[in-house]
Order: sequence, then C-alpha cells, then structure tokens
Amino acid sequence: MDQVPRSIEVLRQQARDELAAIIEHRCRAGEDPWHFIPDLPSVDEQVVISLRAGAIEEFDLAEEQSRAHHPAAGRDTYTRFEFGVLRRIALEHPELSEAVWGCSTRSSARSKPGGMGIVTADIAVSLDGFAAGPNQSLEHPLGEHGVERLHTWMFEYADEHAEEIAAITAAGAYVMGRNMFGPVRGDWPAEGDRFGDWRGWWGDDPPYHAPVFVLTHYEREPLTMAGGTRFEFVTDGIHAATDRARAAAGDADVAIAGGAETLNQALWAGIVDELRLHVAPLTLGAGERVFDRVPSLRLELLRSRVTPEVAHLTYRVLR
Repeated sequence: MDQVPRSIEVLRQQARDELAAIIEHRCRAGEDPWHFIPDLPSVDEQVVISLRAGAIEEFDLAEEQSRAHHPAAGRDTYTRFEFGVLRRIALEHPELSEAVWGCSTRSSARSKPGGMGIVTADIAVSLDGFAAGPNQSLEHPLGEHGVERLHTWMFEYADEHAEEIAAITAAGAYVMGRNMFGPVRGDWPAEGDRFGDWRGWWGDDPPYHAPVFVLTHYEREPLTMAGGTRFEFVTDGIHAATDRARAAAGDADVAIAGGAETLNQALWAGIVDELRLHVAPLTLGAGERVFDRVPSLRLELLRSRVTPEVAHLTYRVLR
C-alpha cells in the first residue's frame, strides 16, 4: 500500500478532533446521534474541505481525493463513510467511536427515570452467532439454511421451556426492526398493491399484547390488532423508539424484539440492560449475526440453563 503523505495524516487527525467535538456537543444538547450523524461529513471529506480552503497548497487536490480514503486505489473509489450506519465509525475511526458511544450511553441512561423497568433482549442464535439465515423472503421469513431449527426448542418443546417463553412476552412494550415486522422493503405499498394490507407475520392476534414500536424510514399509520397489540412506526431512530416504549410500558420492562440488526443497534447505543441468548446446537455459516460490528461489551452471567435443545444464557450488560 502506498504511503500517505504525513501532512494528510495531520489533516485527518484535525478532522477527527473537530468531528468528535461536534458529536459530543450535539449529544450533550440532547440530539440523537443516530439521527444527525448521516448529515456529517466524513473524516476524509473534511480533509478535502481543508485542501480546497488552501490549508496545504503543495498537494494536488485530485490526487489527494483519490488517495485520502483508499490510498492504493483510484479516484473512483473515493466515497464518503457510511455514517448513517453508526457502527461503521468504530471500524474506520475509533476516536469518533468513543465519542459517540460515550454520549449515546449517557443519553440512554438519562432517558430512563428511576423506578422504571429494564430493557431486555431475547434472541435465538446458532453456535456461530447467527440469528437469521441468508435470503429472507415471504417464503423464508428468517432466511434459508435450515434456520427454523433455531426455534425448535420453542415450538416443539414448549413445555420444557415454558419459563423462558413466558419471559419473552412479559414486557410492557416492545421495539422491533422493520424486517422483523414483515417482508416489505422500501416505502410501504399502497392499499391494493402487493403487501399493501400487511399487518405482520402473526395474524390478527400477535403474541405481544402490548405496544410495539417498529423502526422504519417510512411513515405509516399505527395498526391496532386484537389482544392489545398496537404497532406504531417510528422514523426517528432507536433512541426515540425506546423512549416511547418506556413511556408506554410504565413500570414494566421494555423488550428489544429483534431482529439481529436491531439488537446490534441497541447494544451499540447502550440501551440493553439484560441480554438473553438462546443458543441452539447448530451452525448456519451465513446470515445475520448478533454482535456483528458491535463495539466490545462487558457482560456478567446472571443465570444459565441447558437442555438438549438449547442453552439459555442471561447476561447483564455492564456500563
């Protein structure tokens, strides 16, 4: 790999410091980092801004644009960091990750008044960490590669795991991802179009019997179902969804209902207090993995129970 000029590295460090200060200031002001970070420039865009401003005139701008993010590549590969996916910051620039992780955790702690329940998360995973297989679709809601075996303990051996199953649906409110709610991608279809009348995977009486806040980029009117379940669609991020779930739950717990991507967001943001992994004795090899690109976590084992079908592991997430 080519050597990046020393002065470019100096500019990068200056840009990191500036962006970290901006993120810290806006977090302290109460803004949700998941909401505003997509609008920030990347570190290397800040470098280009400095170059255009004449901060270092001896370098050729076009050359440095091509080298700044991918030193060994051509100019066509110069692209902004995907700040909309907050976890990417940790991979590219740990200095910024620390600023965002710290203020996200403080924001989560501030928004939880004393006396409220905790935030839990239950998820079934394979031994290699996958909670869903590849190629999710209407025919294969959890993906392919025999992923349904992750839940054998729940459906074929329910009596032997009644306590764990009851705990999954004991929360006062839930937060789930768009993919967990259904197969629709992009904007919600109009009534009369395919999936235009989609109301979730669970029929008219879903098992939640409480408010469920669904993360999405597209607005949709709430859905009131039988049995007390009400789906509300949240477009302003996981912190906002969790705050609304806490308000709805009162003194009861809030549960992160999946899938893996939503759980990873919640772990990243410091929202989860108790993590319950249900580890099935199989491997999947591909799909959506729990802890994928999540920063390092400290976990304390609270309890465990092992049956031939599954290992139930409950952890406290340490701050």
